[in-house]
Amino acid sequence: MRDTIDPNAPFDARLNDVLGRLRQMEGDFQADIASATDAKLIDRVLDQARIAIEQASEQHLRQIDAALARMVDGEYGYCANCGAAIGVERLERLPATILCERCCR
Repeated sequence: MRDTIDPNAPFDARLNDVLGRLRQMEGDFQADIASATDAKLIDRVLDQARIAIEQASEQHLRQIDAALARMVDGEYGYCANCGAAIGVERLERLPATILCERCCR
């Protein structure tokens, strides 16, 4: 039997952390342009910031969903490239990773 980390890896905590940082970024963008006088410029910057935040959020959510699917399939914790077990420390640091340390280099 292969040793892997607990399937209840801290995905919720990780997700909440990422979403919190994304919300903070959006707040920072809004604060940065609050003193601007050009309404069109403000709208354009806000739109670009929202798009960037949405794309980053969607990508991270896809990675988390894929990791959860690998858990269901019994493939979580194993390298998608070479099949070796991914180290527990690496999985704790990057719970959605699909590559072991060696294949990542």
